[in-house]
Amino acid sequence: GKYGASFFWDSFAVVLEAARAGTGAQAALQRQLPHVNVELLKQIDLAGFATPIQQPGDGSGQGDEQASEVVSVYFTGLEETKRKTLGKDSSQRQVGYVELMTLAQKDADPSKAFADLLPFLVGRFGGEQESVKSAILRELLVKKRLPFKLWEESLHHFRNLWKICCKARDREAYSKDWCLVGSLLVEQAVREWPEGAVEPSEAGLFGLEALEPSGNGQDLPKLLVKVGKSLEKGVTLKDEAVQWVFEKTVPLSSEKGVPGAWFWTTLDKLAELVPQGKGAARTLWDRHPFISKRWRELLAEGIKQKAVDFSLVGVVDLLTRQVNAFSVEEDKDRYGPAWWAPLECKEYGDAVRLILGEMESGEI
Repeated sequence: GKYGASFFWDSFAVVLEAARAGTGAQAALQRQLPHVNVELLKQIDLAGFATPIQQPGDGSGQGDEQASEVVSVYFTGLEETKRKTLGKDSSQRQVGYVELMTLAQKDADPSKAFADLLPFLVGRFGGEQESVKSAILRELLVKKRLPFKLWEESLHHFRNLWKICCKARDREAYSKDWCLVGSLLVEQAVREWPEGAVEPSEAGLFGLEALEPSGNGQDLPKLLVKVGKSLEKGVTLKDEAVQWVFEKTVPLSSEKGVPGAWFWTTLDKLAELVPQGKGAARTLWDRHPFISKRWRELLAEGIKQKAVDFSLVGVVDLLTRQVNAFSVEEDKDRYGPAWWAPLECKEYGDAVRLILGEMESGEI
């Protein structure tokens, strides 16, 4: 009816009760209803009772979100794609490796995906043909299928790949790729140098290791200048980072060249960190005490015979010819047009006297 079945049966119950009690219709109508606790009703979440229970995958919210979280494009397609890397055709295997890297790159959790993929790639890398190994290395690192932000946590696998390349018959084929990897890691290390540290991060040290076989360790000053120029205004490189680069580039002893000459070549490169103008190299000398200290240490190590000409004549000629690079306005009264501080230290005087003595005795 108009008021529904519940109203009918409630009314019918009242009539039956009145008839049974013999009290008549008037008493039935005057019957008092039980007391209703209104405050209790207010506390009941009627809207909550009316809300349908969510089912997984019904498009109503949390169920779908949880379902989507477990979906991984990498792990879903892993087995099928891995089969492509098992065939006899090297070009098809190469396609399979690239597809695996692409799946890991596009996965919702690339870190987890590459943590699974990299041991597989390293395990297969050594046994692959040179062309396939080059392609794997190029796609993974040069094209950054492995995102750069994951490189540091993947360092162990980098080292294993690098060691395999170093033992390869045509190791030079991988030199350019590893040079790029090393440069990026060193740049990142000097840019984010830890406060008070005397060496870069482990990733930075590996970057230097990857640079050195190709001879590009001597490009450290160039990398440092590149990073320095890219920093925001008001941000400067840590002194410890500059010192590490300088001392790595200018070793106290080396059979490959003349450290004394490297000292001035390196200082000249780092002078680019100072706004261009007169006295840039001199500014670095005054700003960083470790530079003059390194010069004195080099002299104290002793001067090899092949370095005699530079030590006696070359450095004097260099300071004279590059007067604008090393002299500043304040030097006019003391030095005239040139700056001779590097030649005034005790170590230089001792080195010159030693050289002259060896020349007189016929040792040189």
